[in-house]
Amino acid sequence: MKIVVRTPNWIGDVIFALPALESLKANYPEAEIRLAAGGRVKEIFEGEEFAGRLIPLPLSNKLKSFRESAKILKKEGFDVGLLLANSFSSALLFTAAKIPQRWGFKRDGRDLFLTKGVHPGDGEPVHIFFLLVAPEGARLEFKAARGSFHFEDLVKYIVALANEGGGSIVLGVEDSRPRRVVGTSAFPEPGRTEAGLYEQLHQRIPVEECDHDGKRVLIVHAPSRLSGTAWQYKGSFWMRTGDALVPMTDEELRRIHEEAGPDFSAEPCAKARLDDLDPGAIAVLRRLWDRKARSQGIPERPLDRLLAENDIVSLFPAVGGG
Repeated sequence: MKIVVRTPNWIGDVIFALPALESLKANYPEAEIRLAAGGRVKEIFEGEEFAGRLIPLPLSNKLKSFRESAKILKKEGFDVGLLLANSFSSALLFTAAKIPQRWGFKRDGRDLFLTKGVHPGDGEPVHIFFLLVAPEGARLEFKAARGSFHFEDLVKYIVALANEGGGSIVLGVEDSRPRRVVGTSAFPEPGRTEAGLYEQLHQRIPVEECDHDGKRVLIVHAPSRLSGTAWQYKGSFWMRTGDALVPMTDEELRRIHEEAGPDFSAEPCAKARLDDLDPGAIAVLRRLWDRKARSQGIPERPLDRLLAENDIVSLFPAVGGG
């Protein structure tokens, strides 16, 4: 697939657009992505990161320049055009270049030239565009769920996505490309759904509700698990394999637990000596132990004996050597 992005014309707007471009590259590793830019903003994209991706466009309102730009883009044969520039002329340009899919904000009367568009501030996130064509994989799971979706299945998918590094499950969108937004009636009260998810997982799971061409879409965001840990639900550490949900294998769990590395706090400190210990920490140890074992002389007990009786002295091989 060939994608062209019409960048904004102002340097400040371009800086804010850079995360969207990074997301686009991450979601479409096999796509050819080019940037159509004009004016001084071209300099931002001439570095190594965007080398070979730039299509310089003449920044002029003259009809000759417009035709020249349309001819350049048409020759490339792009499949999708993403408009990060909000001008009327940018949408008209992609239409003149005969780019079949043209996505952007509906504003300034350019609705006629967009195949997919949203109104700024109408509640639909711009990333819905990316979701519709993004590959279903490690970060995304799509379900049509026109009528309903079982809450327990939702919990399992969230656990699986968290165990895979985090991601989103999108309800109301078909999972085969080109994806159609069919809308969903599942979980009509997102706030209650969030509360139910917290009750089950003890984690905050954002549930995002948006409208796409009059059809309701629900996006549930699963955060990533912490390094060295795995999420579980009802005793199983869930993962996805193809279209199925299955418990993790022992090997998968072992791999995750090994991420944390060795527990250095449990290893002997070969060169540590008693005078390396924090006097304040020793005082806290004496005070807490004395509360549990009154009248046993804990405050006056020699330090080496105190540590030995707490099985701590073994961590300090040098203690016996003075």
